[in-house]
Amino acid sequence: VIDACGVCGGACVAPFVTLDNALCWCLGCDGVPFSHAEVDICGICGGHNTTCAQFPFTAEQGIGIALSISGNFLISVSLNLQKYVHNQNEEASGGQQSYVEIPLWWVGMLLMVLGETG
Repeated sequence: VIDACGVCGGACVAPFVTLDNALCWCLGCDGVPFSHAEVDICGICGGHNTTCAQFPFTAEQGIGIALSISGNFLISVSLNLQKYVHNQNEEASGGQQSYVEIPLWWVGMLLMVLGETG
């Protein structure tokens, strides 16, 4: 008896002609012997790697990515703003004025808090 893969006495015979049967090496992903169909990078049997989404993540993941990038941006701006205030305070008063009395320093702190919540 010749099996589905053309092997005399082979084990790829009905009802065992399935993709799960390792002895059915000749089956494509479509279950057809010698079809040479393979699963593409998009997970489509017989596909041509063209049916994938442009961005392989969900909307929720996209929101998370946007929040993390914007949060890091706000933190960077806040640190630079606070450093700027410290430098200006040092030049203007020799560091005699407390930086917490300077409104622009509080803007930097607010941006820091907003960035950390993102």
